[in-house]
Amino acid sequence: MTRLHQAAFTGRLGALYETKFGLAPFVSYSESFEPQTGTAFDGAAFVPVTGRQYEAGLKYQPRGTSALFTLSAFDLRRQNVPTTDPANPNFSIQIGEVAVRGIELDGRGEITPGLTVTVAGTYTDPEVTQGTPVVGTGDQLSGVTGTRPLGISTWSASSFVNYDLSRTGGRALSGFNMGGGVRYVGQSDGTATRVAAGQTLATRFQSPGYVLVDAVLGYDLGTFDDSLKGMSLTANVANLFDKRHIASCFFVNSCYFGASRTVVGSLRFNW
Repeated sequence: MTRLHQAAFTGRLGALYETKFGLAPFVSYSESFEPQTGTAFDGAAFVPVTGRQYEAGLKYQPRGTSALFTLSAFDLRRQNVPTTDPANPNFSIQIGEVAVRGIELDGRGEITPGLTVTVAGTYTDPEVTQGTPVVGTGDQLSGVTGTRPLGISTWSASSFVNYDLSRTGGRALSGFNMGGGVRYVGQSDGTATRVAAGQTLATRFQSPGYVLVDAVLGYDLGTFDDSLKGMSLTANVANLFDKRHIASCFFVNSCYFGASRTVVGSLRFNW
């Protein structure tokens, strides 16, 4: 048995200033550290993945409302990221640095009594800024400097609507809440390789984007019996229509299907 000891000190720092108009600019900086197990083809042990992120943006809450809107831009860098070894596809190597820059926009708030809406959208621009040496045909292989990392989509968006029937549905529906939402994930890159005449040849392709529907139904048991006050039942359904989809082609010659319909029930008690 080999003992693994990887440790680091990471930090976070942030600042936000709220104006009297409800507009609040903010900035933040954070670091990350992720221990790694395993070895490369030559037996060299992997080193930890490290990262840092800068983020800046604006938050806005209109006076007299519960709505909150956020617009932010970020620059995330991760070092020593594992990726498929182009020369030995059954093994991984660690590349120098992957950068992901992007913009996020989200908003949430109560539109009418009992009706809450949440929307979000993200644009990302990922790039391998310090990659592996060119192998075979080179510029189309995973992890080469200047290429896009595999499995990261440029566009994603989501929306969710939740309706608390206790506030508008009358006594018969008291205690119930229900909601539904849509998730969109855009196309992302994948790579397939083959060996010909002693060279590793690679072809980039795009895995298709997908749209999934989620739903939730909850009931406050305290409205049924005062002795159950604070207890609630909730059923969450992800991928409601059981859509078959490719979640990611993160590794060379490998794609993964996303989860099929998943139902999770929970019983909670708040005090």
